[in-house]
Amino acid sequence: MTRHIAAHLKSLALLSIRNIGDNTLSTGSSDSNRATIDSLDNMVKRQGEAPDNLLLPQAGDKNPPYVESAIDHQDFLPLDSFQSLITAESVQRVIKSLTEDNSIIQTLVEFVIMKAKKVFAILAVTGMEIIPALESLQQYEFTDAHLPITRDIDLHNCKINNVDRECNHPPAFNAFHSSPWDMVMLRTFYNEQWKFLAPVFSHDRRTQNLQLKCILPFIEPPFSHEPRKSSFFSDVYQVQIHPSHRSTQFPMNRNNTLLAIKELRPTSEMPDGFGPVNLFEREVLILEKLADFDHDHLVTLSGSFSRGDRHYILFPWANGGNLREFWVKDPRPLNREFMLEVLKQLTGLMHALCLMHNGGFRHGDLKPENILIFPEDGRQGRIGTLKISDMGQAQCHQYQTSRRSQPTQTRIGTMTYEAPEAVVSINTPRSRLYDVWSMGCIFFEFIVWLLEGPAGLEEVARDTRNGTGQATFFSIKPGNEGGLQADLQADLHSAVRRRLENFLQHEAWTVDTSLGDLIRVVSNQMLVIALPQGGSFDRGSASVASSLPAEPGAGLSASPEASLIFTLTPASSSSLPNAYIKQRADACTIMETLKRICGKSEEDGTYLLPSPKQ
Repeated sequence: MTRHIAAHLKSLALLSIRNIGDNTLSTGSSDSNRATIDSLDNMVKRQGEAPDNLLLPQAGDKNPPYVESAIDHQDFLPLDSFQSLITAESVQRVIKSLTEDNSIIQTLVEFVIMKAKKVFAILAVTGMEIIPALESLQQYEFTDAHLPITRDIDLHNCKINNVDRECNHPPAFNAFHSSPWDMVMLRTFYNEQWKFLAPVFSHDRRTQNLQLKCILPFIEPPFSHEPRKSSFFSDVYQVQIHPSHRSTQFPMNRNNTLLAIKELRPTSEMPDGFGPVNLFEREVLILEKLADFDHDHLVTLSGSFSRGDRHYILFPWANGGNLREFWVKDPRPLNREFMLEVLKQLTGLMHALCLMHNGGFRHGDLKPENILIFPEDGRQGRIGTLKISDMGQAQCHQYQTSRRSQPTQTRIGTMTYEAPEAVVSINTPRSRLYDVWSMGCIFFEFIVWLLEGPAGLEEVARDTRNGTGQATFFSIKPGNEGGLQADLQADLHSAVRRRLENFLQHEAWTVDTSLGDLIRVVSNQMLVIALPQGGSFDRGSASVASSLPAEPGAGLSASPEASLIFTLTPASSSSLPNAYIKQRADACTIMETLKRICGKSEEDGTYLLPSPKQ
């Protein structure tokens, strides 16, 4: 064991001296370095044959101790390898081979094992004289707790050769003022420390603030060909935490050790008016609060950290991709089992949105790409669990009301799924009902996919494109007072309205069936222009013509008394005394309706999905 570590010290000492390459440092300590290398030469000679090197990868090694970070492309020593190499036995043998003074041996071994294992490992790769270096560090109680040292500790008020210096650093750093430390060895210590300081991610949700040169313990996932996905604000890509760098309580599926890492763009790459720090802190805060819900249909926060001016958020990796990808690559036959699963998943999504809204949060960017799919273990042929993700545009409302005191003037979210008030009422605070419209668009597309497959979705996208080529689920027309933006009126897009009407004409599929009632939920509660009194979009400016014809009390069955769809609200306008207008419902109301649909579907297979003969 001793000769192995001696050879390791020799080779890494040579490597360290060779790679310093910093022309700002003094070279006055070359004699000391040469002496250290000579001492290591003598140690190896005393041990006899040339040994293998334990810490440097060797040709043919199946499990080399150093591992390359998939992000930084630098080697780090994983914690499990570190713990197996730096033991009381190995430390004692190394120190015993360097001195015959038993009191020194006992004192230094105890110091290393109790307080300075990482310090000892770093010294081993610097090529320093270990005994005097350890003695100086022990004298001033410099331990692993003081790591990492910063690059500038020897460049400001703290000068190695300044006898009258006044130092700003903690007393433990006085160890670096005495032999065998000099500027070369201090800088070498600084450069070599990082391979032993890769962080461990624990189960708590506190953000770790890492040094710029800290090596991230993420390894290349096996058989991974997942592309990096980019947006206005961030890149998302797949990584795998080295097993020894996550705590046993780390929030991760035991059968899926992959993570999604969201890396926010630096300030120079952000849209005007946005900064990565504020976006990062806001998203992490919201994710931490949402984690308290512990809801199956909300993506959970696995961790977060900052490194220099870069900010990162960790999530479980969704092996099933997102809902958009599912629609494109995974067509399913419409049968009762699958229809019930769809209903349950949509109900779960709306329940999650209800919790978010009741907690004072608005998502702000719901779209199929932000609905992730987590396959269920051992259950083939199922969708999996759909989860709402990407809280980058989420807002936290201070008060449990449907409006805020300041208008929402930014349009960063995906425009296809934005609500009409984002265009018609840009100077009015945006409500949480914005999310209901967006989810209504997703539900509508889900229905199209169920009935018409991917080709139907392509046709909807084509039919709803406006003059700029952007697909939207509503159209805009001038109001009665002209074409000013303040006078614009929104209307449900004719292509969407026409499709909903056509679906409902297939009576065998939509009269007293779950599918028909799901269509009515989308039509009567979600894709509705008008907002309730107190909402952020004036009900009086809504186009009544945009709504599908519906009778008061129309619902799940032919009998109004059995209706599970909410009763329409009479119009307050005296000019329409007998008319009814529809208003967009809140997420919790829709969730309750969907739960009743699911309950009836489980009891009545014909209601769930009629047989083809019907």
